[in-house]
Amino acid sequence: MMRLLAAALTATLLLSGCVTTPTASIRPGLTAAQVANPIPKPGGLTYRWVLTRSDDADFQAVMRLRSTRLSGGRTRYDGAVSIALPPGADLPANANEISRQIADRVFGDPNAGVRFRDDRIEIPASFTMIPQGQMTAVRLLAAATRHQPHDCFAVLGTCSYTNITRLGGRDVRSRVDVTTTETDGIWRANFRSSRGDTSRQVYSIDQNGVLLDALLFDREDGRSVVTKFQRQ
Repeated sequence: MMRLLAAALTATLLLSGCVTTPTASIRPGLTAAQVANPIPKPGGLTYRWVLTRSDDADFQAVMRLRSTRLSGGRTRYDGAVSIALPPGADLPANANEISRQIADRVFGDPNAGVRFRDDRIEIPASFTMIPQGQMTAVRLLAAATRHQPHDCFAVLGTCSYTNITRLGGRDVRSRVDVTTTETDGIWRANFRSSRGDTSRQVYSIDQNGVLLDALLFDREDGRSVVTKFQRQ
């Protein structure tokens, strides 16, 4: 989920700004021993994260998700990513048409529900989590993607999964290998895909087995970019 989001933020809105570093530190959360067994995930809760980027001091985004219990102990989280327009930008006169173009570019569906609201653009988001805490389906600033068997979130050691994304009427698959460690409630993961992409994450987990804070380290256009998720 988080790797898709970090990579797509720049592709969705072209924002400019000076280089800075996301400030607030990662707060420790649950340890590997505490997530060894499935954690009940309550429905009806709303989670909120503030997102910042190291390459743009003006970038402002908020992700809100609300949980719903499903059968088999699964939980679905639905909501949106709300991204502020650049400072001084006015709402375009053809906002509806632009939102349809963005939806078509991001999701491959012009009717995917992207919309402008005042000085922000809202993009739908959802994902499904199994009782053990890993995600199996994501719709987040990209075409709907399935993870088989899951996305290896909070799995110690080496873990692999397959991304399956529906594009142009066909399934596009890629393998992702993940190596994860945990110390004092701080998790560190290194990713390598079959397409040669690499990235790393530092994150923590709350008492419900949901992401608390995270730092995502990626390379975009030959430069390093850090995306910060901080729970509010």
